Amino acid sequence: RQFGSQGISTSMSALIHLIFLLLARWRWLRPHYVAIKINANNYASKECAEKELRITQLITQANPTHEGRYFVRTLLDSFHLPGPHGNHICLVFDPLREPLWMLKERFAGSVLRSDVLRPIVRMITKGLHYLHTQSHIIHTGQFDYPDSPSVFKY
Repeated sequence: RQFGSQGISTSMSALIHLIFLLLARWRWLRPHYVAIKINANNYASKECAEKELRITQLITQANPTHEGRYFVRTLLDSFHLPGPHGNHICLVFDPLREPLWMLKERFAGSVLRSDVLRPIVRMITKGLHYLHTQSHIIHTGQFDYPDSPSVFKY
């Protein structure tokens, strides 16, 4: 991803900064892949990124012993990455697995068999149960309801 209008030099600078930051922060852990979401820093995007960080922190901290927690994306870390036009909020996650649309391509007729689908539905249900009962979050896909309770006020 390109940072600002400086092109490759800014991107390389950000990447080098990011690598040093990660090495210093997690040097005691064994090497493994992580996914890093680098948010834009314009006003609207920054506000959304800050809200996403707060909600993701809430999900991560709710109840680490609940079995449904293993089936939702949780935050490993977050940090601010300086760029030429301000800081970018960065979220660090474990990488996700293969999406279902790709998985179904492996089956005849691109249809998941019921013996494969049942455990997937069970995992999704446990993850939703965690979000609802432990984090008190309901995912509607809509974020602009003025009278919405709970998650929209974080």
